Parts: sequence; C-alpha cells; structure tokens
Amino acid sequence: MWSIRTPGASDPVLQGDTLFHHNVSKTLYALDSRTGKRRWSFPLPSRVLLAPVVAGGVVHLADDDGTLRAVDARTGEQRWSFSGGEKASAPATVLGDTVFFAASDKGRARYHLHALSV
Repeated sequence: MWSIRTPGASDPVLQGDTLFHHNVSKTLYALDSRTGKRRWSFPLPSRVLLAPVVAGGVVHLADDDGTLRAVDARTGEQRWSFSGGEKASAPATVLGDTVFFAASDKGRARYHLHALSV
C-alpha cells in the first residue's frame, strides 16, 4: 500500500476516495486514499487539535484560536471562516445545512455554542 511521514497528525477522516488530515505544522492535507498522493494542502493560521469533519463537500476545522474554517474538499480553497471564541472546545458537527461549533474563553468557564447556516 503506502505510508507518509508527517510531524504529528490528527485523526484521519475519509470522504469518498480522499483522506483528510492536518498536522502540527499547521497544514491541512487531502490525500488520495489509494495511493497516498497529495491532492492539495491548505496552510492553517493556527494549530488545530481536533479532527476535521467533512460534510457536503466541505472540510470543517475548529482551530486553537476559536475559529471555524470551511475548506472546499475538492479544491482546498477556503470558503468561509467564523470566529466564535478564543479556543475551539469540540469538533464541529454538521446536520443538513447547519454547522454546530463550540468554543470557550481561555481561562474562564464560559463556553459559546454556535449554530451556523451554510
């Protein structure tokens, strides 16, 4: 089969024949699941510690600065972003055309739950 070296990686997520993962060097990758060949990469402005969620042709990533990013699964281009707090506290969840996203204020016990129409 195949293997790649990466400086730490998230839980990989499979959608169709594309495998999505990110690493500690702040990059999101889309790989061909059969060959391991890179289809595209997307630089992330901050760390992402949570697994990506793929739905409706979009990769959703909640990052360490409290921003939810939506990246086109086919092209690797960012579609939109939403700042929802200071730190993502859970992976995004998608139901139909709604994305649910939780973020917290650093150092405080306050959490924000957002429901976004996409």
